[in-house]
Amino acid sequence: MRKEYLALLAAGCVAANAASVNYDLLGRKGSKMNSPMVYKNVDYSKVKKNEVQKVGSSLENKALAKTGMADGISAIEGFFDSRYSQYNRPYYLRSFNSKGNLRPCPNVEYMPCFYDTYAYIEASNEVFINTYTRPVVNPPYTSSGAWYNPANQSFHFYITSRGTNTDYFVDFNGLRNDLSDAGVAQIASGGDDVGVYMGANAIPRRLDYNPETVDYVRYSYGDQFDNYSPEYETRDSRTYSLIRKASAYVSNGVEKNHSVVYVGSTQPINPADQRPQVYIGVRNNNFRKTRTYDTPARELDNFIYENRTIEFVPAGNYGLDNSNTGYLNQKAHAANAITVGAVRFNPSAGFNPSNGSFNPNQGSIEIANYSSNVTHDRGSEKPEIYNFSHFVTSDQGRAYYSNTNSNTKYYYYPYYDGTEYAAAYTAGMVSNLLASNQFYRWHPEVVKALLLSTDGRLISNSGDAVTNTVPSYKALTFNYNGTNAYYDVHSRFWNGNIEQLKSRVYNDRNEIWFILPTVGPAWSHLKAAIAWLNHGDDIANLGGQIPQDFDLYVYGSNDADNMYTWDKELGRSLSSYNSFEKVDFTTEYYQYLKFRIVLHSDQATGNRHGEVVLGFNLSRAK
Repeated sequence: MRKEYLALLAAGCVAANAASVNYDLLGRKGSKMNSPMVYKNVDYSKVKKNEVQKVGSSLENKALAKTGMADGISAIEGFFDSRYSQYNRPYYLRSFNSKGNLRPCPNVEYMPCFYDTYAYIEASNEVFINTYTRPVVNPPYTSSGAWYNPANQSFHFYITSRGTNTDYFVDFNGLRNDLSDAGVAQIASGGDDVGVYMGANAIPRRLDYNPETVDYVRYSYGDQFDNYSPEYETRDSRTYSLIRKASAYVSNGVEKNHSVVYVGSTQPINPADQRPQVYIGVRNNNFRKTRTYDTPARELDNFIYENRTIEFVPAGNYGLDNSNTGYLNQKAHAANAITVGAVRFNPSAGFNPSNGSFNPNQGSIEIANYSSNVTHDRGSEKPEIYNFSHFVTSDQGRAYYSNTNSNTKYYYYPYYDGTEYAAAYTAGMVSNLLASNQFYRWHPEVVKALLLSTDGRLISNSGDAVTNTVPSYKALTFNYNGTNAYYDVHSRFWNGNIEQLKSRVYNDRNEIWFILPTVGPAWSHLKAAIAWLNHGDDIANLGGQIPQDFDLYVYGSNDADNMYTWDKELGRSLSSYNSFEKVDFTTEYYQYLKFRIVLHSDQATGNRHGEVVLGFNLSRAK
């Protein structure tokens, strides 16, 4: 048997022995001090006796719904490895029933459970809310909403750039194909369609001389839209258009899309019941600046935690005003969301302003001066991701008369700039990932770790930003065999009771360990990241602080037989406030990589204490 296969087996084998209870911790992680803390519904007689809380208790069963799993399942873990092709089974999945027993693998004669793509989908459907693998696209009517074309009522006006007169707006198709590497990515034409929910104040219109509503805008009856505001209509029309453009692929010479956009003025109702299923959200409406974690962020965190949608939120465009330092859009403070800032391409040479053409090898990528960002104050650092803005599309400019004043014209020009379009662009890119690789559905924590750890175009003025690169299509798209021609990617998740998912308890703290064969040749540069979900009520009760605190360690080793030994520590991330950790490192000359994830503290309250929704990703660009 190959060493790599043995290593993957070892990676999935988590010790099932009973261990001492990890005491709750009080205070910030930075102090790293143990301090007992009283929590509701915890049996402290068992804590004193160093016993594990009863698995399958009413306390744990009440927590099942919030972790997104079916009744009778208390914990699940799985991984996807783009390099693993034996039996065409790059997926691994196992789960525990409510009594804490490992569930057998269906139709697989060995443990742990390796699957091909479709077997993985079937297995995951047993433990997650139903995943529709072949959705019916564009139904005329459903019980919860309809495809609808309202009467033509349009206002359009000219929006100037948020930057200076020297701002460059490059052609979107060139930006997508060259700077974002869509031209060399393997965007799957056979992937499933992915539902994308778009928060909107107005119903989107076509961005051309014909102001009709775009085809197949879906929303629920009862949603209230403002179709008389030029600003709302233009912004929401652009957002819709950009999601579609970003998810486009060409099949037999015809441009098609993986994203089917649902438009709403409020929270989507039952995203799992839509066809195609809604996995992605773009929160581009109801903006308001704030420096604190308040109700909109709390509600969005709760929504993500309970529905497991991948939500993209624009950071905000408050960077130009010195008085707005440290401000974000309200929802951008949501710890579970992926907050997106804006970058622009400054060609410095080789740019033709008459047609927007440029040379992608000349110039630099810079954080836009209007893009909001915050360092740590009382919550997780934001934004986690930057993506492109400052581009012009192929949409035609147009002018319309006001419905109330035939002599008044409003102008629209197809120039995009702002963090709202960077967020929409990222959502469109990620819809291609979910369409072609089902592993990432239901896992916003894994998608965030993936975006944090993939190499892309370098941001020249990133400074102390969380990430210094812009995601690319070639880092986010896979074919149905799970292979990636440009990146080695290994993703994992752990969901449920930590007592069942842990590898060991060390220094009174639960730890998850796993081992992988070294990725690439000696001294390869790799990035690893973890991210985890937290309930908004717990964050709010702590004044915006993250209730669970994980640490990430990476070790190099030439010993695959002993999990808890290593030759050298290659990197660590021990922030005391983020809902993620990230490590950049080189493999040096070691044959194996050992990863150690420590639950350093857990201040989640009630039945959420001890429940984890944790994701991991490791990436190397070839």
